Amino acid sequence: MNKTCFKCQKDKPRTEFYAHPQMGDGLLGKCKECTKKDTKERSDMLMQDPEWAAKEAARHREKGRRLGKKKPTREQNRKRGMYKIRYPEKVRANNAARRIAQITRGNHMHHWSYRPEHQKDVIELTPRQHGKAHRFIVYDQERYMYRRADNGELLDTRLAHESFIMEVIATKPD
Repeated sequence: MNKTCFKCQKDKPRTEFYAHPQMGDGLLGKCKECTKKDTKERSDMLMQDPEWAAKEAARHREKGRRLGKKKPTREQNRKRGMYKIRYPEKVRANNAARRIAQITRGNHMHHWSYRPEHQKDVIELTPRQHGKAHRFIVYDQERYMYRRADNGELLDTRLAHESFIMEVIATKPD
């Protein structure tokens, strides 16, 4: 069953509308796309007011403190910066995959290759599987791929990489 957005007048599936318990059908009258657009426009307009922007920044800082989120230390920022300098191909691949990959909440994306043509090709693993896999592979930065830690064999295809990871997960102790 579809619903028509009052803003764009398009007929869309009900999944394209936010929940709103006070509405008769339990859904907001405008679609998610229009709602996001309106929210961004309002935020952009308000951010031009320096007083509002300062209050908003303070509100976000307070929220972070309240929720226990700590600002990274200088050392953490330095290490993060060094990682970006040392492994720019990994940073690019992570950014590319983050935009396209649909993975189960809580799982990790594992790149089998950091070559430009494989940047968006990831293997979904649980955090435990991911940690275990990385104990038995070594990154070869010259080839932008991983090698087996035991014999140095280059895992140059997705199939070879997945097979090795599944073997490690099944046979190696935690």
